Amino acid sequence: MIDLHPPFLGEDYLFALLLRMVQEHCSTVTAGALDSFGLEAHADAMRALGDAGYIEITEQNGPHIRATILPAAETLVARFLAARGPEPSSRESN
Repeated sequence: MIDLHPPFLGEDYLFALLLRMVQEHCSTVTAGALDSFGLEAHADAMRALGDAGYIEITEQNGPHIRATILPAAETLVARFLAARGPEPSSRESN
């Protein structure tokens, strides 16, 4: 059987994980919009994603950054999720 989803290695894997974390922690009520909320760790992650071409930084004032998610980011996360497969619905207890 041919694997239609190549395995994630190196930077692709790390950027996919970073994107998912930033989407989880920096999303706003506007679809596709991100905000670092003035947190330096969020700002650093968003700058790295901007440098890699996954988000577009629209405003920056020190650690406060606003950005939008680019199509390349959506594609990378979709590939990552497809390669990872479904998440278990619940953890098994011993």
